[in-house]
Amino acid sequence: KIISEQLLSLSIIDERDKELCEINKIITGHPLDVLINKIRNEGVDVDVFMPEESPVVYAIPNQLSQIFIQLFENAEDAVNGFGKISIKVEPVEVVSGNYVSVTVSDTGMGIPEEHLKKIFQPFYTTKGKKGTGLGLMIIMTILDNLGGTIGLKTSPGEGTSFRILLPLAEQ
Repeated sequence: KIISEQLLSLSIIDERDKELCEINKIITGHPLDVLINKIRNEGVDVDVFMPEESPVVYAIPNQLSQIFIQLFENAEDAVNGFGKISIKVEPVEVVSGNYVSVTVSDTGMGIPEEHLKKIFQPFYTTKGKKGTGLGLMIIMTILDNLGGTIGLKTSPGEGTSFRILLPLAEQ
């Protein structure tokens, strides 16, 4: 996507645009199903683990899709046609309430320590001309607006896991 489109998606969340979103449907629906199939067709093993009952969050569906597209594309770049990506959705209880955890893990090269402090900064990229350096910053902005968080674990040579937490919608 071009930078202007990505920046537009950062626009302030209008509460009226939010709706109840089933995480399982977002991940298995369009356009994410197309992206997952494309990655599988490149020879990458993609596993998706979801609870039978889909966790529901209050959000803007397109923004949730954008978060997952960004994380899946980053994982795809990391495995570079080899290896495995796994997506795991699970409800979790933390001190501040009930959340859904979505973890996207890859068996890629991991993120070198010197990059870790910078990866969420705007325009920081290790992808050369292929990247804008806005993906993770956009994810953080959307998650901030939704009361969510993102964290990561990485081991050089072994891979990376990004985990997002989003508050579950009040039933």
